Amino acid sequence: RHQAEQALRQSEMRLRQITETISDAFWLLSLDGETSFYVSPGFEQIYGRPCAEARSDAVGWLQFIHPDDRERMSLEFAAMLNGAVLDTEYRILRPDGEVRWIHDKGRSVRDAQGRPLAIAGVASDVTESRQRHAELVDYAQRLERAQLVGNLGFWELDLATHGMLWSQQIRRIFDLPATQDTGRLEEFMSRVHPDERAGLLRLLNEALTDQDVYDFDHRIVLPSGKVRHVHQQGSIERDDHGVARRLVGIGQDITARKQAELQLRENELRLRQITDNVDQVFWLMNAGTGQLVYLSPAFE
Repeated sequence: RHQAEQALRQSEMRLRQITETISDAFWLLSLDGETSFYVSPGFEQIYGRPCAEARSDAVGWLQFIHPDDRERMSLEFAAMLNGAVLDTEYRILRPDGEVRWIHDKGRSVRDAQGRPLAIAGVASDVTESRQRHAELVDYAQRLERAQLVGNLGFWELDLATHGMLWSQQIRRIFDLPATQDTGRLEEFMSRVHPDERAGLLRLLNEALTDQDVYDFDHRIVLPSGKVRHVHQQGSIERDDHGVARRLVGIGQDITARKQAELQLRENELRLRQITDNVDQVFWLMNAGTGQLVYLSPAFE
C-alpha cells in the first residue's frame, strides 16, 4: 500500500502540472492518513473563492454547494468510495450570493487490491449553457404555441435522402405518430389526396427547376378517411453550385376556411336561384363602397 500511495502522489504531481492551466476545476481527495484535498486554480474562477479555503477543509467545501443539492451530492461523493462513477449537475453558491450550475465528472482511484486511494473529478461551470438551453426550450415552446394557434407547422425535406423533419403541429395536421419527429417523403405523400399527388409532385419539380419559393394548396386524407385542406408555403435551399439540397416550409390546416368558402358559394347560388325567379326587383349593395353588387333580372 505504501508503494501505491507513493505512486499516487507522483501521479497527483503530474496531474497538478496539467490542471494548473485549465479553466475547469480539477479536484482530488486523497484517502491516506492525512486525507488531503486538492483543487486546481480553476476553482477560484468558478466558485469565486480562494483555493486555500477549499484545500484547508477536505469535507467543509461541501458547504459551497446549494442547500437544496447538498445532501444529494454528499451521497453521490460517498458512493464514489464504493466504485460509483460521478456524472451529475448541481448548483453552488458564490460568496456574492450568485448561483452557478456545475457539471461534475469523476471516479475513484484504487490500488491493486481494489481499495480506494482517492476520489477525483473535474467540475465545469455550465451555467451559460443551461441558460441557453432553457432559452431554446422556452423559444421552442412559444413557437409551438404560435403554431398551435395558427394551426400551422414546420417541416423540412432532405432532397438527397428523402428524410423529413416535421414539427409537432405538422404531426397533428397529418395525423402522424405523436412521438415521431422524423420520417420519409413517401410517408408524407401517402397522406396527400390520390387525385392531387401527381399535381403536387409536378409543382414541386417545377419549383426545384427554376424557382426558390413555392406556394400551393392541396388536400390530404387521414387514416380515418377524413379529408383536410392544407396550404403549403416555403423555400428551396441550394448549394454554391445552385443545386437544390433541401426544402423548408410550413403547412397550415385551412380546412375551416375552405369549408366556409364552399358554404358561402352554396349560399350565393341558392340566393341567385331564388332572386332570379321572382317578379320583384332584388338588389344588393356594398355598404362600404356604395357599389351595386347584384341586381336581379326582374329589373329589366
